[in-house]
Amino acid sequence: MEKRMFAEKAPRVDTAKVYRALAMLALLPSCVLAGCAGEKGVDAGSSSSAPYGDSETATSQPENSNTENPSQNKKDDSAGKIDIEKNSMYYSENGTREGFIANCTARTYDGFPEKANCSMYICDGNDVVFFTFEDIDFTEQTHGRRKPEISDLMNKTRTLAMEYDAYIPTEIGKNMTECREKKSSVGQFTKPVSFPHGENEQYLCLPQFMTTIDGEKVALEITKTTSVNEEDNNNSPYYPHYTLDTSKECLNTRFLD
Repeated sequence: MEKRMFAEKAPRVDTAKVYRALAMLALLPSCVLAGCAGEKGVDAGSSSSAPYGDSETATSQPENSNTENPSQNKKDDSAGKIDIEKNSMYYSENGTREGFIANCTARTYDGFPEKANCSMYICDGNDVVFFTFEDIDFTEQTHGRRKPEISDLMNKTRTLAMEYDAYIPTEIGKNMTECREKKSSVGQFTKPVSFPHGENEQYLCLPQFMTTIDGEKVALEITKTTSVNEEDNNNSPYYPHYTLDTSKECLNTRFLD
């Protein structure tokens, strides 16, 4: 009985081996064509160009270009990254050449408003950018007894970030003298970082605008959005587009209590 059982099983084992052998033979042509690249990459990490031919040359080209132009690498790596010293702008009483300036105007005739309209001017390259913040409630800051000051506006960081996270009403003065002559100490937007939908983003910190959110101190951040198509930036009513948000990156500990 045992011999019979073995005799019955033996052909099945041999048949399975034959099937496997045939399967391996069937794979050989595809392995020759593809170079068995997947197995080589996993097992040996081979960088040989033999299996790929021209394809390997194409994939290695960006690496060669980067090696030849390390300064370009550095530029790309730093895109969008905030340097608290270079990418921050602080309030100035001397005008846009020194930093940003701001003021608030009472909505009531007696000069002691519950609400006020505020404006801010910054330099963005050679251009003066004028932001408008409307109907800001300063009751808590002024108690209705005085006109809101710049320090009161800075205390409205959370409000500004929430109300202007999609759009800041903006006017731009192109190629203005007061910005062309600005000192190097005035904060600059970061280098633009590109996004797949055809836009670039740049960031600027306003560290004096601070607040605490979920127990963490943050500061105000301006995001500038432009089109990769320069014509859009010059002719479109949408670009450049500015928004507000809060960021821990923009916090400067020099201004902490």
